[in-house]
Amino acid sequence: MALIGCFTHRKAFLQIIATWIAAITGGGLAGLRLTVGAAPLARAQEPQPWPAAEGLFLKENDTAMEKMMHSMAVKPTGSVDRDFAEMMVPHHQAAVDMAEAELRYGRNAQLLRIAQNIIVDQLQEMAAMRAALGEKLTPAEAKLAAISAGTGQGVGTSVPVSAGKVPAPSGAERSFLAENHVAVAKMMHDMSLHPTGDTDRDFAAMMVPHRKDAVDSGQGQTIRSGNTCDLPRGPTNKLK
Repeated sequence: MALIGCFTHRKAFLQIIATWIAAITGGGLAGLRLTVGAAPLARAQEPQPWPAAEGLFLKENDTAMEKMMHSMAVKPTGSVDRDFAEMMVPHHQAAVDMAEAELRYGRNAQLLRIAQNIIVDQLQEMAAMRAALGEKLTPAEAKLAAISAGTGQGVGTSVPVSAGKVPAPSGAERSFLAENHVAVAKMMHDMSLHPTGDTDRDFAAMMVPHRKDAVDSGQGQTIRSGNTCDLPRGPTNKLK
């Protein structure tokens, strides 16, 4: 049912990622282990006496995470900054989708306010990252990007790399990608909660590792990249 389905997809996704990393690194990271853990998959057979609202909430989160995992499997661009942004945009969109589900089904006033803040922050940062990638923004996105940059002019843009001129991954890019995918695997493991019977608790339990992964990815981009001026300063961690 809800949430459980994403773990099956996650297993296939991580197997693809492991193969992909080995390919782009010439086999240098072929031994990298991206495990999904046995416990989440085993829970697929458990009875699911969940409240109706919680079941709907978990189903929407399942859909959001499946979409995120598919969209984050981007082809390396030759740039740590572009890799980061192209993977972080769908990661942020998943946070928005999860927060919207909390607003629909949650009841805890504090968590509802946090969900609202997450949506605002993530939409601003997604617009800023799209601008940094040189993508054309709608007027609304341009305004959000300007707010994220703290200026009235929006953020700078980088020149997109043409399809036929993508350089081979550098050592820094390979390290960034390997660290990022390990972090994603850890996030998915940590998000594999047993439903609590409380939508608000489920939301907090899943959002904390999701936001932690965004922080880890942002730190990896800052360390591995030599050019961070055109990208947002990094995701905020609303849940600690």
